[in-house]
Amino acid sequence: MDFKRAIILIGAMITAIGAQSFDVSGLGLANNAIASGRGLDAFWRNPANLGYKSDSFVEIAPFAFNLIVANNSLSLNDYSRYFTKKGNGGYWSDTDKKNVLALFPDNGLRLDTDVRGNIFNFTVGPFGFGASLMVNGGVLVKSKKALEIALNGLVLTDNYKFSE
Repeated sequence: MDFKRAIILIGAMITAIGAQSFDVSGLGLANNAIASGRGLDAFWRNPANLGYKSDSFVEIAPFAFNLIVANNSLSLNDYSRYFTKKGNGGYWSDTDKKNVLALFPDNGLRLDTDVRGNIFNFTVGPFGFGASLMVNGGVLVKSKKALEIALNGLVLTDNYKFSE
């Protein structure tokens, strides 16, 4: 399987899109800004924190878009090694395919996505108003055999069983 087909496969696994509230402040604190958020950062995380003093009395965010994609098995180094042309020259050897399959846990590959689009948000002192579209979701490929078929193709002499 060439590099382009592998990217298409991974893209197809990310068909369920979703989101929750997140922001730069939250990401800087391991995605936990419950206690530290102020102003617009507090608006979606913990509105009770609007009562605390913020750097600005009035804050306005007319539009913002956030996207996070995460998985349970690939690190940034793995991605750079196996999913970039610089890392593998655009093709996987049989050894590379075995190494990629070894990266995925036996309980399956999980992909999670978080998406948020802020339409309009503002705070004035301890009061705020906002309109936002939020979605989150994920995909779980439980059978490692499906990943093997995607990487190596169907072997017509093998028997395939996809139940647990």
